[in-house]
Amino acid sequence: MLYPIKKVKEEWAKLHAKLDAAQNELVQQRENHLTHIQASSEAQVKLLEKVSETLSGVRLDLKEQTGFIQAMSMSPRRARAAAKK
Repeated sequence: MLYPIKKVKEEWAKLHAKLDAAQNELVQQRENHLTHIQASSEAQVKLLEKVSETLSGVRLDLKEQTGFIQAMSMSPRRARAAAKK
């Protein structure tokens, strides 16, 4: 007489165990993903710092080059001697 109730209770326990296992797996995946994001973001910050330093150096070189070109353009130009025929 109690067989159907016991069977339902066993099935309920199995279903509950499956749900717990799925929940634990999702929690583990989330933790792994967050760990991966944290590690990759640290690497990305280092890379962005290197890029920033490089671009800063390029900007200074370009400023120096622009100043040199401006100085050259403001200096008096020598007229080329006309070729004698």
